[in-house]
Order: sequence, then structure tokens, then C-alpha cells
Amino acid sequence: SSKMCPVNVHWHMGTEHYSLGEYDENGGGPQRSQDQPTAPDNQRVRPGYRCHHFDKNDRRFTTPYLWQHCINMQVGETYEVHWPHSAAGACGTFNQYQTPFYDGMFCNLDTETFSTLTEQDIANAVGVQAQIFTIVNDETFFLSRFDKRHDRGQGIRPRFGVLHRIYDRKHGER
Repeated sequence: SSKMCPVNVHWHMGTEHYSLGEYDENGGGPQRSQDQPTAPDNQRVRPGYRCHHFDKNDRRFTTPYLWQHCINMQVGETYEVHWPHSAAGACGTFNQYQTPFYDGMFCNLDTETFSTLTEQDIANAVGVQAQIFTIVNDETFFLSRFDKRHDRGQGIRPRFGVLHRIYDRKHGER
């Protein structure tokens, strides 16, 4: 086990990761515009998978919100927040957090050392934490649900989030 530190924080419209029946191609959300910026720097990116919570007849998912900080986010949409971690990042320094995130993944390794790493060495040295959200516009939701359990999906359907998987490209799930 290696000591990793977060090297970046970023988010995706829709999920990059997949969980059948929780956030997948059958999830719902508001109508997406092809021209809608999907990142804070106005990049246009491929929207990801969606959660199954959206209800077009429920005002919590359809009432617009005046965003003050998270520009271009949309009520009713699914978002995935990522915290990439690395054991070879600039942990504990001014340069720990870098953009784009992959700049910070191996910034403390010289090219010669990096070239000797196997795929498994890399898999053991990096990781990502993620959290999935469906945005609602409901002031009562925040305190009544979020404080009791920080993931509504786990609170409603407790079988999710119980089994966490480790995956590496060479060996598959373990």
C-alpha cells in the first residue's frame, strides 16, 4: 500500500464511471443541449451516464437555480466529482494540486524512473475517489438527507455502496 495524496479535484456532467441500475445509460435528466458547455472552462465534453432519480414531474428536479459559483451546472442533472490521487505527486507541497490532473500524477518521478514502471506499479501508485450527485433544487433536502447520510442513493437503496471494487487493467476486478 502506498501513501497517496489528492493531486486535483474536477467534475464531469454525468458519470464517467458506470454502475448498472444506479447510474447508467438508462438514467434520466433534463434535456441536454449539444452546445451546452459542460465544464467550468466552457469545454464541450461527452456527457456521461445518469442516475435514476430524475422525475420531470417533480419541481425539485426542474426548478432552475441561480448558480453563483458552479456556473453551467443544471438542476436535475447527474454529476461525478473526482479526486485523483497519486503516490508520486507533489504531496504536501504548494504544487500538490495541478491542472490538468494528469500533470500531478507523476510529477515527482524523473523520466528514467518512470520508464521502468510496469502497468501494475502504476496501478498501485494512483487512484481516484469519486462521488455521484443528482442536483435538486430543494432547501429541505440538504439538511434532512445530506446530514443523515451523505449519499441519498445509499440511503434509499442501501445495497449500493456496500461492495466497493478494485479494478486494474491487467487483472480485472478483484
